[in-house]
Amino acid sequence: MKFVVITAVREYETDLKHILKKCKVDTFSFHDITGYKTNSTGETVPHWFAGDESRSTGSVIFYVFASGETAEKIFQEVNRANAAQEFTSKIHFVSLNVEQSNFTENA
Repeated sequence: MKFVVITAVREYETDLKHILKKCKVDTFSFHDITGYKTNSTGETVPHWFAGDESRSTGSVIFYVFASGETAEKIFQEVNRANAAQEFTSKIHFVSLNVEQSNFTENA
């Protein structure tokens, strides 16, 4: 089982919901968050909350528990969406292995 985390600027919320639906993800959580970027250390991830330094950005974060196969489908769809975007800010995807849980994928 995988724990998938997706972050993006708030404008991509609807697109992300469509991606999850296309990948047959029926259950997920998401929250509005405020992304913040400062270049004070010089160590930033490229295109992470792109824009001027010290500016907050309305963003969303999605959480999904999925099979490895479904996580891979989501990853591919996110990459397709990023390739089609004209904006600097991209959708960010992370997939982590779940070592233990108290539920099953079929529950």
